[in-house]
Amino acid sequence: MHIFIVVVVISVCPIVRPSASELKFNVLLTLLDQEVSLEEDSRVPVRCDDNKGRVFHHPCREDVAIFCKDGFAYLKASSEEVLESFVFPEGFLKNKSLAVQTAAFSFCSDLLFFILQGDLFSFHYRSRNFPQVPLDVDVTNVETSCCCVEQCYDTAVDEVVVVWNGLVNTSSHQFYLSQDGGLTFNMQKIKMPAEGLIHNAHFLHSHGCIGFLVKLSSSVAQFFYHTFSHSGGIHLKGLEQTFIGSLSSVSVGAGDGEILLWDEERLRYSANGGQSFLPVYQMSSSGSEIVDNYYSSEKRPFQILSDGSDTFVVRNYEGEIFFGKAGITPSLIKITNLSIPVDSAISLSSEVNIIVWSLIQPSNVSSQMNNSVVVSSEMLYPLEKYSSNCKECSTFCLCSTGNICPYTNSEDHATFSKHQALMITQLRPVYYLDIGMTMVLDVHYLPEPWMEDEFIVSVENPSIISTHTDVTVGEAVDTGVMETNLAINISLVASGLPDGERESARGMSNIKVSVIYPNPACMAQTSKTTRIVAGCPSYKQIRVRRTVEVTECENMKYHQYTIPRDVYDRHYLQGTGPETDWGDLEVMYDYWKLGCPHPVYYGFIYKPVLELYEHDVFKEVITADFVLTEANGIYNYGYTETADTAGCKRRPQSWLLMLQQQFTVDPYTAWTRENYISCHSPEQGAESYDPSQPYEVLSNNTTNGIKFSQYNGIYVFNITVLDPDYSFCQLETQFAVEVFGAFPKSELPALRIMMITCGLGLIALISLYVIDIFYWRDGEEERVETRRDSFPY
Repeated sequence: MHIFIVVVVISVCPIVRPSASELKFNVLLTLLDQEVSLEEDSRVPVRCDDNKGRVFHHPCREDVAIFCKDGFAYLKASSEEVLESFVFPEGFLKNKSLAVQTAAFSFCSDLLFFILQGDLFSFHYRSRNFPQVPLDVDVTNVETSCCCVEQCYDTAVDEVVVVWNGLVNTSSHQFYLSQDGGLTFNMQKIKMPAEGLIHNAHFLHSHGCIGFLVKLSSSVAQFFYHTFSHSGGIHLKGLEQTFIGSLSSVSVGAGDGEILLWDEERLRYSANGGQSFLPVYQMSSSGSEIVDNYYSSEKRPFQILSDGSDTFVVRNYEGEIFFGKAGITPSLIKITNLSIPVDSAISLSSEVNIIVWSLIQPSNVSSQMNNSVVVSSEMLYPLEKYSSNCKECSTFCLCSTGNICPYTNSEDHATFSKHQALMITQLRPVYYLDIGMTMVLDVHYLPEPWMEDEFIVSVENPSIISTHTDVTVGEAVDTGVMETNLAINISLVASGLPDGERESARGMSNIKVSVIYPNPACMAQTSKTTRIVAGCPSYKQIRVRRTVEVTECENMKYHQYTIPRDVYDRHYLQGTGPETDWGDLEVMYDYWKLGCPHPVYYGFIYKPVLELYEHDVFKEVITADFVLTEANGIYNYGYTETADTAGCKRRPQSWLLMLQQQFTVDPYTAWTRENYISCHSPEQGAESYDPSQPYEVLSNNTTNGIKFSQYNGIYVFNITVLDPDYSFCQLETQFAVEVFGAFPKSELPALRIMMITCGLGLIALISLYVIDIFYWRDGEEERVETRRDSFPY
């Protein structure tokens, strides 16, 4: 019997659009050009808010961190185990008599954001500069969002900084948002009915929004959401959560929206961005029984660390360590005989082992400001005792009931022994899907011996992707162990939407496969998470098909050609601008980029055929609408169809119209899939237009093409696919055409040539007439006289 559950976790962010009356209150906060470098005589050490040990790691770089130890902050900016005292220019401080104290640190890109005396500052840890970020109001908290993959799935969620004042209880609920890494900030408001304190902020990338934990009273808190991206947002608020005493929250797991919330009474877990919470139970050391009364105000969590998967580590105020598993049944176990005081700084390795950091520092502040501090680390293996009989295990540790390595390779055949349930599939962090694309994720699952395969597939944002799962059971790999193969078929919701609506389903969603009842005593990874992006894969490209194969064009490698002044416009306005005489243009042909030009006879109608490639593999001929423009501004070509013959129902877009609408003319951005409107879509109250207007949109489904003038030369065309329903990508390329066969133009106008020709012909006729008359008369008179003389009388 196979138990399979698919859960769609719907986390919901209101799409907040400020009204016209609110827009005037928006404040644009711009980064000052001033950058202050560290000087020996103007530095003061930055203190943490207490003497407890903490480590603030860079989300993308393991060798960059801020350490809090004994009340002082230390910066680690390299792989070497040397820390620098984190010091600050004294001239920036509002009140030099107050302690330079903060607990708000957050990294983004090459910047460390922190708050001192109510002001937000940034520190560029590579150049050691402090670009100042002035705000008109005091702030107390800062959070950042960074994209740690090579190609960010959404630029709207990269380098986002949010700051707020968590001490002001107001109904305006203001915060300040930057989406350019702290260069500019805009004031925003949380849409909520009552007064409250913003306590914390969590980024929910799948929904393109921020979940704000707001204290509504001294005992009630609730999550509210603010959308900052186009991924859809969450349209509901979270359920009210009662709490006692202090309240804290932290994001855990590899997915968006996995949050741990705790107060002085209990620890809770949410898988949907704070919409709802489940209690986290402590289990016995074997992971089979619930332990009662493990939580109290004295033993509440002081710090919670996550390894980016389903495992987290809790350290309470008494120094006790707990290992937990997130999921549909969140639970944790206590690591016996292990205690780490709260004044020790700890972090978590990728193998879910605890790293305890020790600082060897000078004894006084003066020496601390002028010397580096050595850091040493000690690796702890809390769950080693559960696999003491399995020292050779390399990838997975065992449950307390197992004592044999679960996985070995022998002649490419996997053999398994007693083990816990585990996933043995490696997934990439991010997968990109475009419109019309599908994919299959293969996950291989090994249940415990003689156990049923119980797992769950959850989708964080079902408005982006849809899934269908097929389960097959393979052969037995060991006694009582049957390998289960899980094929998750993924498609985009956008692919099934009608034309004109597919852009609304662009975004990303995490998909997670996990064991329903994970044992917190097991170190093996029992869940897999990956991110599916409905966007543009970097490997998609377009090429122009060659109708005539040109194998040799060595003469084009360093070829320089001249464009006459009367056939091009440097501003791409087709000669309609105030300045039209630019002089002849000398151009060096870019052979290494363009290759051999496509030869085209000037009298033929030309239409390029676009081909879609993924990597270097041909996929299909593109039938979507596209346009082209000459890169050097040549405009002496036209189109075979007009707005009338193309069947337009509204005024068709054109290059001249799109360029004239730009503040700064740029042919690379003037006409793209972002602003394309088909002339075949009707428009109410459409303005009148000239039916003879050239129709400049091309497609392999129409007869429209390019007709060249009587001109021999090279055209370098930029070509762009316009149809937004064909692909999320901005598909574009550049290619060259060499037009030949046109006779040289005469320097004289055609009318003048005709008049001269007709005049010369007329003169020739008159001349012939006159010559003929005079020649005929003289000849006739001579013939008459000859006849008279010869007459016989």
